[in-house]
Amino acid sequence: MRVLLLSVLLFSAAISGNCGVYSNGCERISGISWSTITKYKVSCDFGGYVSKITEYVENYSNDACTSASFMSNEYQYSLKKTDNAENTKDSAEYTTVLKKATMKSSDTDALANRKIICTPAAKQGKTYSWKDITCKLFKIDMWSLYRDRLNSGEFKSTVVFKDQQLSFSAEAAINYKKVSSFLGCWQWWSILLLIVGIIIVVVAIVVLVMCLVKRKGSKKSGPKKAKK
Repeated sequence: MRVLLLSVLLFSAAISGNCGVYSNGCERISGISWSTITKYKVSCDFGGYVSKITEYVENYSNDACTSASFMSNEYQYSLKKTDNAENTKDSAEYTTVLKKATMKSSDTDALANRKIICTPAAKQGKTYSWKDITCKLFKIDMWSLYRDRLNSGEFKSTVVFKDQQLSFSAEAAINYKKVSSFLGCWQWWSILLLIVGIIIVVVAIVVLVMCLVKRKGSKKSGPKKAKK
């Protein structure tokens, strides 16, 4: 019973914690036929503080995110909470490192149509680190911040959770809604699955032992043959 209660508590923690996936769905970029879907996968340590944030951005060549994505971006952040006395699990300052920042174009013609010029020229289907490629929109390097962060190392950021929404200062000052409690919460789910697995094994062993004892007992109590 105690194990079952612990499983329920861990399940509740996985569902109600801050880890998970956050997204606002399709977002339109005004003034140009361009829309995006941004997703943040948030992982937390056992103390409930954020340990990793991975941002995925899909870019579409229409206003409704219904066409094929012409460019994919991935940004992977490693976070460690600072010693700030005001830190809480729902609002904390972190020492942050951008571990990965990439772009991949599945339609280089769509890049050119949106006046995105890359140096060296992006090859269709190839993944590039922002360290190795520069892409400018109307001659403005829109992704230079990621290149700078990859080269500079640590910086400070804040992560705030409120009303099932995420705000991450390292990115745009937009709140993103929680859409899933599964991805990113692998610690809690793995423990829960481990406990459930142990319970199943223990129950199976108990049932097997009881069956063996019962069978042995029935043999001993069976009718004895009369002596001649």
